[in-house]
Amino acid sequence: MTTEQYKLDNSWNVWTDGLKYYLDVKPLENSIFRKEETVEITKEIFEEVKAGQCKVSELFKKFNLSKFIIKWGESKSSQMKRENTENKFFGRGFITSKEGSKYFLEYQLARQGGGSRKFQINKEVYEDSRRGNITTSELLKKHNLFHLDNPNNDQ
Repeated sequence: MTTEQYKLDNSWNVWTDGLKYYLDVKPLENSIFRKEETVEITKEIFEEVKAGQCKVSELFKKFNLSKFIIKWGESKSSQMKRENTENKFFGRGFITSKEGSKYFLEYQLARQGGGSRKFQINKEVYEDSRRGNITTSELLKKHNLFHLDNPNNDQ
């Protein structure tokens, strides 16, 4: 089986095996393309290159090449398993935990640099957090815990 091959202006190759059409993506310095891979493209893209269009930037504009190259996958955070246990509960935006005889509420901070805030709560708040579908702010409001929501409790 013979192959037809064309080189683009950034040294990437476009080729066909006679049945399908491919683009060899090579790593480029200072770009999002950090690994070498071969991706399948359409006949239309191949024909455009064959007709003389060798500028990658033009191919990106005309055919949205990124949809062929960049593969959107499931984020790693959504793959992380969070199982509630007797001593730890993952709520809507918070975690409550029992450490020895003490109970704690912890949640992520919405600020540059991230971080979390953790402070001690009583058994009633801990048990209430495990009962329903309540958010962090609803829990703070319901149990009047806003006085504990301060930077002294940052992790």
